[in-house]
Parts: sequence; C-alpha cells; structure tokens
Amino acid sequence: MRISSNTIPEDEPIPDCEHCTKNQLAYIVYDQFDNIDPSKNAKHYNTYAQKYDAMHDKAGFNDPYWLTKVIVERLGSQPNHPLSHSACRLMDFGCGTGRLGVELKKAGYVNISGVDGSTEMINVAYSKGCYQAEHIYSLLVGIDALPSEIVYDASKPGSGFDAVLASATMLPGHFPNSCYSEMLKVLRPGGYLLFSIRDNMMDPDTDEGCNFVGKLEELVVAGEMIFVDSVAYAKYRGLDLGPCMSETPASVKIYKKKTEKPMTN
Repeated sequence: MRISSNTIPEDEPIPDCEHCTKNQLAYIVYDQFDNIDPSKNAKHYNTYAQKYDAMHDKAGFNDPYWLTKVIVERLGSQPNHPLSHSACRLMDFGCGTGRLGVELKKAGYVNISGVDGSTEMINVAYSKGCYQAEHIYSLLVGIDALPSEIVYDASKPGSGFDAVLASATMLPGHFPNSCYSEMLKVLRPGGYLLFSIRDNMMDPDTDEGCNFVGKLEELVVAGEMIFVDSVAYAKYRGLDLGPCMSETPASVKIYKKKTEKPMTN
C-alpha cells in the first residue's frame, strides 16, 4: 500500500475550553512534573496512564496529528519516497499511550514500534493495536541503553528504521538533548528524524537549560544529519491552564540522517 495525502486525518483536535476551564484544578495537578528527573516523571505518568487520553482529548492535544500530517504531506506522499510505503519501519520515541501510533495507523502505516519510560502508558499503547507485537520497549530515552535489536547495524539486513518520531517529549525532565543522538542510532542511513517542540524550547533564553538547539546544531555541524524542514502550528489553542497546557506556538522539525559514504580502495 502507498501512503498519500488522502490518508491524513481530516479533523485537527480542538480543545473543549469550557470543560478544561471547569476542571482547571485537575489539569494543574496533572502538570506537576519534575524538571530534572525523568524517572520521577515516568512514575507520574504511571499514575495518570488511565486518565491521560480522556484529559488530552478534552485539551485538544494535537502534536500527534501534526506529526502525522507532516510526515505524510512533506515526505510520505512523494512518489517513490521511502516513507511512501505503508510497511516502512517507524519508531515512536516517547510513545506514551500510543496517540501518535493511532494517527500513523489511520494514515496507513502498519509497521510501528515504540519506546517509553512509563510501563503503564506502554500497556495502554499496546492495547490499541497500533504497534508491532513485542516491539514496544520500556526505557528512559537518553538515560537507559537502547536494546541492541533496535539499533541500526549495517551488517544485518533489514536493520534500522526509516523514520523516528517524537511527540511532545522535548521538555525539561522528559527527553535530554542527548535524545537526538539516540534517535540517530536506530535510523538507517538516509532515515528521517521528526519531532514536535514548543518554540520556547528552541530558544536558548527560554529553554530552561535543555539546550536542544545547541545539540541539534552540533549534530548538523558534525555531519551526522541535515536539516530538512520546519512546520509551524499552535498547541492547546484557546486554553490557559498553566505553563504546560496553554496556547503556545510550536513546530514539527524534520532532519535527515546522513547516508553512508561508499568505501573507496
């Protein structure tokens, strides 16, 4: 099966502002993340795994929608593009409850794996039937070592992924900036790295020390990857529920892993 622009989900999630305002305290309590320790946040997500989808449905959480829209429109709908094949290999870094997997499956992708630090969130993701059996891994990205079976190995046919995606993970206490190097490890040469990120996290003056921009620039300068595109959108349109769940500008970034140079005698 080929991916086409016709497979993009039609309706972008829209916040139910009235509901969220009435339940603002619940959202504020949910937003109590640790800005330093991802392991503490994994436990926090474990607590909210069964409530996460309902809360984010009402909040109009749209990062998965935009990542899917971008991968299809900018890459997958191009004739003969590696991501135009429904069976291309995708890895969802920080898959959570599988919301990105659901959108990717709607678009026609059928070969999706995932990693996440919350075991309870993974259980919810697995129950949705979007991810390949036995291909959701529990680990803290940038802290725990990647399983050898998902790391690209040129000596093994079929090794590696055609694209790695990360939805709403570039935040303090979530993914450290070393996550980009980890993503490159699982990508095949010429594979794509796509992630959503708030504009303030791409600004050294407001990124709370995460230095995402610095790490991205470092990898580009080192020749590990190239910048491809950036697509802007707005998160939580119309909401004002505190620093993490209020309307804010964001974008989907696309990078491409360098291709391997042919060996010379």
